[in-house]
Amino acid sequence: MTRLSLRCAGTCLALLLLAPDVAHATSAWRIEPLATGEDGASAVAADAGGRFAVGDARGASLREPDGVVRRIDLAGAVRDLAFAPDGALWIASAAGLFRYERGRAALRTPAPGESARDVLRVATGAGAVAVASGAGVHWSRDGDRFARVSVAEGEVVVSGLALEPTPDGDARLWIAADRGLFAVTLGAALAGARAERVPLASDLRPALDVVAADGRVFALGPTQLLAREERGDFRAHRPALPPGSTPLRLAAAAQRIWIATDRGLLGAASPGGPFERAPAPAGAAVAADVAVTPEGVVLVATARGLVTGVGSDEPGAAPAASVVGCDPPVLAVQRAALAYLELRGDPAGAMRRGVRLRGLFPIVSLEGSKSRDRDEGRSYDEAFISGGYHHLYDRDDARSREREVAVRLSWDLGDAVYNPEQIDVSTEARRLVELRDDVLDEVNQLYFDRQRALASRAAAPSDSADALRESLRAAELAAGLDAWTDGWFSARAACGVAP
Repeated sequence: MTRLSLRCAGTCLALLLLAPDVAHATSAWRIEPLATGEDGASAVAADAGGRFAVGDARGASLREPDGVVRRIDLAGAVRDLAFAPDGALWIASAAGLFRYERGRAALRTPAPGESARDVLRVATGAGAVAVASGAGVHWSRDGDRFARVSVAEGEVVVSGLALEPTPDGDARLWIAADRGLFAVTLGAALAGARAERVPLASDLRPALDVVAADGRVFALGPTQLLAREERGDFRAHRPALPPGSTPLRLAAAAQRIWIATDRGLLGAASPGGPFERAPAPAGAAVAADVAVTPEGVVLVATARGLVTGVGSDEPGAAPAASVVGCDPPVLAVQRAALAYLELRGDPAGAMRRGVRLRGLFPIVSLEGSKSRDRDEGRSYDEAFISGGYHHLYDRDDARSREREVAVRLSWDLGDAVYNPEQIDVSTEARRLVELRDDVLDEVNQLYFDRQRALASRAAAPSDSADALRESLRAAELAAGLDAWTDGWFSARAACGVAP
């Protein structure tokens, strides 16, 4: 039996043995095995690249798309997390504001004084970052220099921040505070700003949280949920929450609205409700924060740790198979395939830059010469000296050797303006783009065919022929993904843990 057949047989056997686990992962909410301490999780955030972060009383844990978990230890409890568009993770904690990037957490100081280290909330988006601390609200464009945002009502206790882009390219900052909902437009230049109270049809005091996503804005109060659809006016809703519960945080996805309360997680298809309790353990534990990944996976920071699950608009509907902890996200698989085939980034960029700069570099020529010269001569003469003749004989022998070395530099400055080889580079770049598109199409087809096979396997009885057929189909598709990723996929499939 060849090595490939042994590998395929092992993959099939593993899928057969793990089929009940896959069914459980795709149909139930569960606690993720991430260490969060005795107090559980306090904050959670997800980015578009398949990563998510969980905060607790001692720091934060960052999970990469390939399953690797990185621990960020801090001296204070984490209160809020936010991913920036450039991939950096912003951490608001009792020890200060931190920016985590490339394995290093760097402290940022939004304002002077010890009170500025007591950071409550952080938000990113629209080319800006906003932070609320004991020193007030501040914002920045580059994450290094901050400017103050004053509030029209004076000193307020901020419980939520959100940033959204404006039609003219600026950033709109929303502030949820104990005195209501405030907003201010932040221009391109870093400068102080003043947030004004948002005129609302109903009183929202205190405002507990605010979320801006896809042109929509949601503001949460103790008994109200205000929704602004596509830059229109706010409309007030009164969700029916469990008796005695206190709403804490809010998250909005394309299909559902989630409210984290001190008595569990609640979800609804629209702001008007009805809000229903999420399945246990998400709906049975204190939920401090909630976030939703681009794939629709719900991440809940609870007193029992991080809980993950998939919401659905229809009761009893089967959720998607790409759940956190199962197969790697499709974006991670795409990156692994492109890296294996050396198609990541801009492969033709080096050629393009070389052709563009060619005219600025000289043409170097080295020339050398060597010569030898010899001159021989003989002369005869006679002279009458002292009464007698004397014969004179002269012989000349002159030799010379010459060596020359010359280095010449010449420029064809016309190539700096236009080089005919740019056409060849453009043709090659188009071929690489077409090749990358073909690879991604093939990887996407294999990946989602496997997700459908796993979902069909989970829905069929475990001892049926359909279950066996779908398991073999999933194994076949996994082998195809292994061929595109050099075995990377099977090392992380169905478990989400790096080998």
